[in-house]
Amino acid sequence: MRKEYHCLIAGLPELLFDASKLSFALLEFKSYLKEELSKEDFNIIASHFWKYDNQNLLLLLEKKKGELNPAGNLGKEDFEVIFSLVRDDALSGFEKQIPSYFEQFIYAYRNESPLNSIKSWENQITDLYYAYVTDLQNDFVKEWYKFEMDLNNILTASHCKRFQIDIEPELIGRSELTDKLVKSSARDFGIGNEFPKIEQILRAIDETDLLEKEKRIDLIKWEFLDERSFFYYFTVERIFSYLLKLEMTSRWIGLDKKTGEELFNRLLKDLEASHELPEVFS
Repeated sequence: MRKEYHCLIAGLPELLFDASKLSFALLEFKSYLKEELSKEDFNIIASHFWKYDNQNLLLLLEKKKGELNPAGNLGKEDFEVIFSLVRDDALSGFEKQIPSYFEQFIYAYRNESPLNSIKSWENQITDLYYAYVTDLQNDFVKEWYKFEMDLNNILTASHCKRFQIDIEPELIGRSELTDKLVKSSARDFGIGNEFPKIEQILRAIDETDLLEKEKRIDLIKWEFLDERSFFYYFTVERIFSYLLKLEMTSRWIGLDKKTGEELFNRLLKDLEASHELPEVFS
């Protein structure tokens, strides 16, 4: 039987209502969830943050200056241990659960043996990341990551097409969709009847105001989450969806305070309106 988090979800609006604290809310929320969720469910939450560990891993491997992104699941000391264990072929002894692709990527980078010779190291590790998260044992989460990957590929292909950049090295994963993005010269890349919200995406792409374009793209993601999470009332899927919306809201507050507050208020209203809470939680 799947675990339900009635009190946690019922309390979310009250917990995060203060928009002025949103610059810290995402990591605070993550820490809170680590204490409240089962280990299996928190692994779903943690999957979202491995993308920051990917950035940190590249930063350390390339020996670039800069602080590690604190949103990652691992700290600098963890990476030092991982590098040592990989060198000794003993990564299985690492005490924390990490994606299996870490070892594969570190070996490839250190041996100067790309996993895909036409792609940058950043795109190679992103390939591995999406292969990992789209294989998680949760249908809702898998569907989200596939949608996110496909949406990002469409946006990337459109950008490359506009600036006459080779599309294939910039795409993530390999599918019928990516093949069409590489080969088609049509405005909708020949996927007009196949991909959800393609007309909204194309209108966002055509938007000349960069801030408005970003807003439209995030709203496409937001609507997708609303539609797919509607019947998940008190399970980890609802919390995962909330986390993604919270991250979007945090980003908008950083870019545009007024827009960010509007999105945050919408998040709270959506959560309250998406289901009628039992009287005991009202």
